[in-house]
Amino acid sequence: MIKLKKILGAFGLSVLFFLTGCADKGTLGQSTAEENNSDIGTLASAVSEADTEIELLPITEVMETFDVETEKIKSGIFDNINFEGTYFSFTEANEVYTLEYEKTKFKCSPDEAYDYFCKMTDQLLPGMYSDEEKAQEIRFVDCDPINDEKFPYGYPTFEQYKQMGLATDQPYPIIVNQNCFIEMSNEILRGYDRGDLKRRGGYNLDALTDPATSYGYKDDGRIDMFDVLIAYPIVYRTANLESEKTFHLVTGDISIAEAVKSANKYFSELELSPREVCKTVVQSVNVIDIGNGCYAFCFAVVPEYKQVKFARPEMDKNTNGITSISDTTNETQLVGSAVMYKKDDICRCRLGNLLFYYDIMETDSQSSVIPLGKAAECVSNYMTAGIKFNVKSVTATYKEISAKDHSQYPDYESFDNRKITIKPCWRFVLKPTTGDTSKLYYAYVDMISGKIYTLVQLMESEVEYD
Repeated sequence: MIKLKKILGAFGLSVLFFLTGCADKGTLGQSTAEENNSDIGTLASAVSEADTEIELLPITEVMETFDVETEKIKSGIFDNINFEGTYFSFTEANEVYTLEYEKTKFKCSPDEAYDYFCKMTDQLLPGMYSDEEKAQEIRFVDCDPINDEKFPYGYPTFEQYKQMGLATDQPYPIIVNQNCFIEMSNEILRGYDRGDLKRRGGYNLDALTDPATSYGYKDDGRIDMFDVLIAYPIVYRTANLESEKTFHLVTGDISIAEAVKSANKYFSELELSPREVCKTVVQSVNVIDIGNGCYAFCFAVVPEYKQVKFARPEMDKNTNGITSISDTTNETQLVGSAVMYKKDDICRCRLGNLLFYYDIMETDSQSSVIPLGKAAECVSNYMTAGIKFNVKSVTATYKEISAKDHSQYPDYESFDNRKITIKPCWRFVLKPTTGDTSKLYYAYVDMISGKIYTLVQLMESEVEYD
């Protein structure tokens, strides 16, 4: 059983739905809609259901015929969606699961947390701190501050934490300063940064300090507040993890495919926790210009469960949030990030909304799924009439789904204990070519029932998503 942690992302939701309706189990559904003249748009929709039964195919057969099927889809004719240039990816797993989260409370002693945090500090920030320096720099933020000093020095050291009776059974040690940061919660790595890119300089300080561009994150010198996507311009982004497109890093040229392979290898070997947790893998890639003819990769990273990735919206102009216009899944979890500016070296990572505070419970398993071609037809029938799309990527994912929107829970306790179901889905990422082209549409087709869930994201960066 995997112990996982939930972290809530904070961002504003404009509840204006572009897409509506979904197919019942065993049928394909469709909807029609028109955008109004507003800059965001809304729906006037009428949902009808087709009487077509969905035939599930064995995953092994889907796997064997996947390349042939994708070529058929690329050359196929749909009224509103174009698959030319789409990146397709499937799983090597023989089964997919319906999952649920069961909330658990992990307990850890202060000594266990401190020892493990010291170990990871030495590993991820090698040579930065002696044992004596760690004793002063490591602070515990799961209790109240003990003085008015600047964060994090208002919080207790390890000795103060124990001697003053402030220790909890969920220790949260951190190091946060102008040189680096590392943080762990419940003996699980949340993120770290050696400070390399900030010390390199040449970044956009005005963007980091301007609330209009930094989304409220003010750069006060702390490395944890430094956001590479705000500081450095994005010049290219792609979901194609096999791309041979090459960029010059500080240590030389490397292709996206090579960099992704290196990053996935790094995360497969990185010990996130002394206990078992989901592995981390790359979902997509942003390329940033760090000056002097050099670039860096900012990977969007996600959890993976038994060879299937969890679905996350793409990063846009910062690594800490997105602008979501509508979300019929009611569970928009943020993507994690990892940065490589030297070949085979991850200098910074923040693991986003990993699921560390939950047990994952398998409630069902399936060895057969809706074939890709039928899922593509389902999406074409479902999408808003009058808008045409290029499909950027199609992948097999797990998608978290809740029955109600966050705002519909009466208090935090009921929200925190809400039922979250995770379903295997075909994930279609679509970019409109008509109407408002600044949006990114996500359509999740339940691989078993054919039901469709959607998310619409406002993309504020001008860089094309390839």
